Amino acid sequence: VLTIIIDGTGETNPAGAASPGLTYQYPQFQQAYIEAYRGQSGWAFSHWSGDIGGNSATSTRINITMDMSKTVTAHYVAADYNLTIAYTGNGSTWPEPGTYGYLSGSEAEFGANLVSGGDAFDQWTGDLPEHRDPQETHHHIIMDQDRSLTAVFVSANYTLTINGIVGGGSGYQDPQPGAYGYLEGRMA
Repeated sequence: VLTIIIDGTGETNPAGAASPGLTYQYPQFQQAYIEAYRGQSGWAFSHWSGDIGGNSATSTRINITMDMSKTVTAHYVAADYNLTIAYTGNGSTWPEPGTYGYLSGSEAEFGANLVSGGDAFDQWTGDLPEHRDPQETHHHIIMDQDRSLTAVFVSANYTLTINGIVGGGSGYQDPQPGAYGYLEGRMA
């Protein structure tokens, strides 16, 4: 049995809850993959405690071998800084638009995603660190202040059509088959 407890305000996958937590049954020696989601509403993921084995306590994703019953706790604390993500135009962001909490010095990852039939990504506006290229779609930044960023999508100059895999092969396509907009001079 795997028990997942949440201390503070946050979410995990599979879902956890305040003590005594939620329980899940696993066959012996199966791997349990657990993720702590970004903190919201002024909370930030801090660390794991309990039966985490050799996993890093500060990693948001852990992998546990179920060789006995185990209990893990995801700890969420008051956020030092908040990252607010939004977008304009026909596109999307990862994570989805919202406000996410971080501890001082922790890394925030975010990106602008094209959608099939949508607009082209133009730039990030807002509180992007000075040394970062606003035309870069995905970023990893160290949180040292509150930041508010908007991904701007505009009408495309060109369309790149990606077809599905043909023949007998298989594989992963990123982006998925579809028609994606790009601005002139931008890399696909």
